[in-house]
Amino acid sequence: MKIKQPVLGVKVELGIDKLDFVKIDTIEIKVNGDLADASAVGTLACKTSEDAPLQGGFSARARIQLQANLATCVMGGSSVDIIETGGEFGDVVAAFEPEISAALRRSVEKALKKLCAS
Repeated sequence: MKIKQPVLGVKVELGIDKLDFVKIDTIEIKVNGDLADASAVGTLACKTSEDAPLQGGFSARARIQLQANLATCVMGGSSVDIIETGGEFGDVVAAFEPEISAALRRSVEKALKKLCAS
């Protein structure tokens, strides 16, 4: 994630691009024939590089839900909802929640399709 943050009146571009941790609190997978439903709640945390002019990070607690046909690898539906944010840049994550949720959803769908195809 890249953001422009004012620092002493000058806009500085910050890259929050280092994965800090991923924690999955709950996961549930249900399979009925070829149809699978999965849901999980967890936290993703990222931080700035050590050489960034302004240090910081964010955490986002999210709920993920997926539906897929295991025989055809076709996604039936998915959603990613950010339910809580924290850290120095948590407010930025909250402000861009729809865009970040959509990007996370696309990433999860892409990973699932890749896994299903292998």
